[in-house]
Amino acid sequence: MRIVDGLLRDVTFPKAIQALFSKRLESKIRAQSDLENARTTVSAARALKNASAMLSGDQTVLFLQYLETLTRIADKGNHTFHIEGLPRLQAPTETAP
Repeated sequence: MRIVDGLLRDVTFPKAIQALFSKRLESKIRAQSDLENARTTVSAARALKNASAMLSGDQTVLFLQYLETLTRIADKGNHTFHIEGLPRLQAPTETAP
């Protein structure tokens, strides 16, 4: 007699082997997640570097940085700034009803 074909059903492994399979799967998933996080971090750093290179020396960006610095200084205390060359803004006038 010779067996030509067979079907294996309901195979169970010992708990120790099941734990090893589980740990292997968990480590594989964790490694994929770590790799994706590293790729995202590198991509974000690359984008920041490129944006910085594009904006370095741009007069508009320098002016915005200047305004941001003034805002931070003003937030820390009661300061008055006199800036020459900017158009004066007038407070809106109230109209009586």
